Amino acid sequence: MQPISVSESQVYLLRIAKWFDSLCREHQIPYYMLGGTMLGAIRHHGFIPWDDDMDFGVPIEYYDRLRQLLKENPLPYVRVCEFHNCKGCRTAFIKLDDSRTCIEDKCVDLPLEENLGINVDIFPLVTCKKRGFMVARHLFLTKLNSMVFVEPISGSKLRHYVKKVLQMLTPFSQDALLRYIWKLTLSFREGDCYGNLFGRYRSKEIIRKDIFGRATPYEFEDTTLLGPEQADAYLKLLYNDYMKLPPADQQTNHSHGIYKR
Repeated sequence: MQPISVSESQVYLLRIAKWFDSLCREHQIPYYMLGGTMLGAIRHHGFIPWDDDMDFGVPIEYYDRLRQLLKENPLPYVRVCEFHNCKGCRTAFIKLDDSRTCIEDKCVDLPLEENLGINVDIFPLVTCKKRGFMVARHLFLTKLNSMVFVEPISGSKLRHYVKKVLQMLTPFSQDALLRYIWKLTLSFREGDCYGNLFGRYRSKEIIRKDIFGRATPYEFEDTTLLGPEQADAYLKLLYNDYMKLPPADQQTNHSHGIYKR
């Protein structure tokens, strides 16, 4: 495998994002840039220079239609990855990856050749309240999935054995756990917020619908992509002083290495 740079990986990501964007716009499916992708759009008018993934959110009521469209209108070399059809996918939501590439992921303990390629996350946005038992249960189960099945078995031998014990003790296989998490995701119906309950910022990613508002175009590299209408309010909730660059030692990406197969 041939190593490639983060900037080269962003070319692959943008190709996937443009395909996703064109399908959504053509079929009136609303979506929003999320997290670091939205931050990059505002602060850098494109990618955060060290970022090697992209995140989008789609309201849950459009999610099955989007899944169907992605499969019916394929882009060469791009896979619609879900946990039941792709070994390297350890999440209940869709990932779009480029099969010509491979990522040495910090959070997946698999042989390199079985890992996903450069990929885009498509998160479901559910209608929910800021707090409540269902929200807490969903967040707990996604954290359990990360602790037991996803986070790397690297580091000390103690950590390795603790993780193995947790895997033996949990009443779920990973497939069963992810199916249950997805069933719970579909059960959210009420509230004035959109929740990305799979997001890395946990409950901070449960944000009022009026902040998301109408999906609004923003400059992103050589194209435009859609994001929350109240971009400033959205980014302040996640990052506070979001225009300030983090220290150099925090300017890190998600992978140990990125390769062309």
